[in-house]
Amino acid sequence: MTLTLRDVTKVCVFACCLLASTLSQAVESDAREWLERMSKALAERNYDGRFIHSSDDQSETLRIVHRNAKGKITERLVSLDGSGREYIRTNTEVTCYMPDTRSVLVERRPDSDALLSLIPAYRSGLEAYYDISAGPVVTILGRHAQLLTVQPRDEFRYGYRLWLDAETAMPLKSQLFSRNGRVIEQVAFAELALRDKIPDSDLLPTVDATGYEWIRHEVRRRTVSLESVGWRVTNLPPGFRLQVTRLQPMVGSSVPVRHLVYSDGLATVSVFIEQVVSAAQGSGLQKVGSAFAFHADAQGYQVTAVGEVPAVTVKNMVGSLTRDAGQSLSSAK
Repeated sequence: MTLTLRDVTKVCVFACCLLASTLSQAVESDAREWLERMSKALAERNYDGRFIHSSDDQSETLRIVHRNAKGKITERLVSLDGSGREYIRTNTEVTCYMPDTRSVLVERRPDSDALLSLIPAYRSGLEAYYDISAGPVVTILGRHAQLLTVQPRDEFRYGYRLWLDAETAMPLKSQLFSRNGRVIEQVAFAELALRDKIPDSDLLPTVDATGYEWIRHEVRRRTVSLESVGWRVTNLPPGFRLQVTRLQPMVGSSVPVRHLVYSDGLATVSVFIEQVVSAAQGSGLQKVGSAFAFHADAQGYQVTAVGEVPAVTVKNMVGSLTRDAGQSLSSAK
């Protein structure tokens, strides 16, 4: 059989398309591996660093010390300018020393999040809602750093740009950005040291709390099965799923607050449902740092959705919240 020029062209085009598809999958796989390495490094390594946190034309310099001693995590976060506050996190509680108010807040939370919360953790399945790609290698803090971009595929979530140390995958810089590319929040390390061992002394507060008021908040959360929630958001953005629901006490109230947590594997939105005993408060949108919070009245309850997501996401979730007939917060099991 004799191949014509057209046949050869078709074969070449097919081969080029196949190669491009293979390369695209390889790049995506490589980017995914980088995110997996980053999440592991943040959790397992010992590090001591100074970084600048910027949001809404404001910036703050902080120091973070993170130690993993055979799975026992201890972190210390210190504000180096402004309030001078210090946060100590262990596996079971967070203690906040506040010199500006001469008080110490202790909160027992067995599911405490990391203090460096702007850095995202990789979870499988993100590619359905985010385009994850690897960019060029640049130099940050005198180190080679791999740029990764986690681009949202719709208007319901934010994206990330991450500059990871080429050797250790530790994040040297992180940006939270909107779908049009506008930077909303940034963390950039000015110093970062990876250490084999971190002594106990580096994890102790430097604030002299003599004479301070100590406030202890015991968060007794009762986890509720997802099948008996009683409330649900009917207009969820693609990929968001109910992860956990709890009944937890509210300071100054005898009625527990329903707490629903929705996530797409990266972005997280908390929905709080509180029974209202006074007059209706109406609805409103509030921006707190990089997060949006939207509250509204719903069937005698005050509902608030908050998360590091665009305003449209929290508005839609509150607007489509429904309650099962005969179900109330006080009677929910």
